[in-house]
Amino acid sequence: MVLAAMIFMFTIQILMSELEDIVKIGLTFGQTVSYLFLNLPYLLMYMVPVSLLVSLIYTLVTLAKNNEIVAMRACGIAMERIAAPMILMTLAASGLLLLMNRNTTADYTDRSRQMLIQGERNDAGDLIRRKVQYFQGSQFRFWYIKMFNVTRTTAEDVEITEQDAEGRDIRKIYARKAAYVNNEWQLYDIREIYFDEQKGEARAENIPARNYSEFIETPRQMLASNNKDIEGMTSNEIRDYIAQNKSYRSSRLAPYFTMLYYRYAMPFWCLAIALFTIPFAASVTKRDPIAGIAYPFILFISFFFVTNFSLALGKGSRIFPSVGAWAAVVIFSVIGIYCIIKKR
Repeated sequence: MVLAAMIFMFTIQILMSELEDIVKIGLTFGQTVSYLFLNLPYLLMYMVPVSLLVSLIYTLVTLAKNNEIVAMRACGIAMERIAAPMILMTLAASGLLLLMNRNTTADYTDRSRQMLIQGERNDAGDLIRRKVQYFQGSQFRFWYIKMFNVTRTTAEDVEITEQDAEGRDIRKIYARKAAYVNNEWQLYDIREIYFDEQKGEARAENIPARNYSEFIETPRQMLASNNKDIEGMTSNEIRDYIAQNKSYRSSRLAPYFTMLYYRYAMPFWCLAIALFTIPFAASVTKRDPIAGIAYPFILFISFFFVTNFSLALGKGSRIFPSVGAWAAVVIFSVIGIYCIIKKR
């Protein structure tokens, strides 16, 4: 109930905040519903931990005020055993969020953002990007796309330059049109120029159409590189981007490494929140009922502050990306475990 109520409220808040853009772009009722649905996985990543906090506090405070926890402990049941079912529940929630956060959340978030991007659009309503540039590091390939149709993943006037490790041109490809279909680039009306450094000559070849299966870069990687929108990339795409650009400095790849580790750390917010909420909420007394509610909320706010602070340090290459992503989860989980043991 708590989760459903929070999702409903924040969905209304998203609708109200984006209503002007929705009207300006001219989304239909069905497209608006689709936009709100695409935001659902993103909301779940934040709302599940918050609803878990509220639910745990309500449940444990109610049990404590009715002296049921005192009765269980009087029967010899340790705090660890009382907490075990709740921790198992949070682990299950963390597992589900982990599966969802690896790729689904980013994919849906990117699609929802594309619906509201106020950029150039053609007569069919397709989003257009111009002068897109991208460097594929592992294969030393530089792209320049004069006109990129984001909606249909097609392009016009494409220029691709491949170089060796010394920076010498090996091949240039000019194509009137290109399309990304079935995870492969298809180029049309092509002119390929091969350069031979030793002979000091170039050889040109005209090709009507060709599939370039050796091109491993994806449209989303190109757009993310141009828009600096790492959140719109799935875990697999971030991993591929890092593998393809190993030649980049570690400071340039730090935001990608941090976001990749963060994708795996974020679902375990549920576990950390449960661990530090249970000992405080379960120890509520009639003499001091506020403490069991206030302390978890203070720790919750502190948890988010540490999370954002450590993420910023990780993305800025001030600390290891893995530390930046996992610091808050580990620190507050240790605090929670310590408090549970102390409440024996």
